[in-house]
Amino acid sequence: MSFIRRSVQDAAIGVAIADAPSALSTFLKPGCAAAIWRRQIPRDTQAWLNGLDPEVLPNGRIVLRPGAVARAVAHLCDMSGLPAGAHRDWLEADIAALSDRFAKLLEAPYLRLRCRW
Repeated sequence: MSFIRRSVQDAAIGVAIADAPSALSTFLKPGCAAAIWRRQIPRDTQAWLNGLDPEVLPNGRIVLRPGAVARAVAHLCDMSGLPAGAHRDWLEADIAALSDRFAKLLEAPYLRLRCRW
């Protein structure tokens, strides 16, 4: 067995930092391996999440169309026993919005959604 070393040109080595959702498209540029969106979730929602038992956070994997994410996340939250309320509503809507943004950015007809905490 022999190993052949090849030079890789235009390898993706950069990571973009985005402060606004519109800057996430940087991910599509050659040489960009990832984009990190620096954002803050509402403090009260963060405190609520921090206080939860991880066992009640939604957990699952599914391949689906972007428009079906909200319903799937709601179902995962129901299955895990995540308490209903404004914070859960925010979490479900945020996951759906992030999925929609990602699907539009990549023009993806399907997404692989994975919730794991």
